[in-house]
Amino acid sequence: AARFDYPEDVVFSPDGGYALIADWDNNAVRKLDLATAEVTTFVAPGAGGMDDVRAVDISSDGSFALVGGVADCALFRVDITGGAASGVTQIAGNSTCDPVDGVGLDASFDDLDGIAISPDGSVALVSERFPKVIRLVDLATLEVTTVAGAAWEDTTMRDGPGAAARVYQPIGVDFGPDGTWALTTVQLGHAVARLDLTTLAKAQVQTVVNRSPASDGFGPEARLYNPSAIAVSAYGNFAVVADSGNNAVRVLTLGGEREALSAAVAAAANAGDGLAAAADNARPLPGAAGPARSQPAHPTDRSSRSAPLRSASSSSAVPDPLWSPTLDLPPATLATLAGQSGSWGDDDGIGSAARFNWPEGIAL
Repeated sequence: AARFDYPEDVVFSPDGGYALIADWDNNAVRKLDLATAEVTTFVAPGAGGMDDVRAVDISSDGSFALVGGVADCALFRVDITGGAASGVTQIAGNSTCDPVDGVGLDASFDDLDGIAISPDGSVALVSERFPKVIRLVDLATLEVTTVAGAAWEDTTMRDGPGAAARVYQPIGVDFGPDGTWALTTVQLGHAVARLDLTTLAKAQVQTVVNRSPASDGFGPEARLYNPSAIAVSAYGNFAVVADSGNNAVRVLTLGGEREALSAAVAAAANAGDGLAAAADNARPLPGAAGPARSQPAHPTDRSSRSAPLRSASSSSAVPDPLWSPTLDLPPATLATLAGQSGSWGDDDGIGSAARFNWPEGIAL
């Protein structure tokens, strides 16, 4: 029987055939075959110099993964051939644990907690919890740049651009489908924040949901407590959050009420493209009814994340219900998907009948 020791992060392969798991205290990356449930070691302990594996992500074409080591404060590239690791290379960071910008091994990280590869595979975001910063890695030049927060600065949450923003212990991070924005969980800010990445030199940070204790709701009524991992849906209309302190999995509907997505679908239909074509690009939210379609509930081709929402026969984009270009964001809606605030355990079940105990990794 398979065993793990403090599994910290998880990500699906692009074809949905397997998942990679950062097995922290075993200092390894494990592979879970989703058809057979067989667990194998994907990257062995210490391979390429990795130490204290905590974060992992896979590129949308499945050709490589990035792995974060905490003890060595470094970022590693794992090349993937035929679903197997074919090489491990340390590409950025060194044993000097401090968030210093630079190129390749001249840069350094500290407490690297989350990794997200952009849909086109050109850059990656790295969240560093205790330094309270988010870094961007150019995967062509290996230049590492701080795009949000200021290292070791005050313990607050503050919206704003680049170093003027404050992200109080960022943990999870994931890109939106077009690569121009990302969401991050801010653990001690009890928040989810949006990073606008249209100018990669700095990220505009705006809080989407914040403050504890737990409460479902719309906009300021919604509450989180010590959230950790986050995964944005392939179509960018919702995200799933591991709300660790509340022992729950929450779904965050982006851009306000659920009717916003329906309006986008209707707009495409009114443009003459047909409701079925629009529905293929706009997956219903968890628990919401939607038109019947042949597309699987979880698309197996993560490369679809790199394209904006578009109708099938029109060159114009479906109106984006998610974000205003001025960052005057409509409130998000937060609902509990599974588990129950204040109750912990390992019970299987449906929705609130299930129990978790400090859930951390999450994947879509």
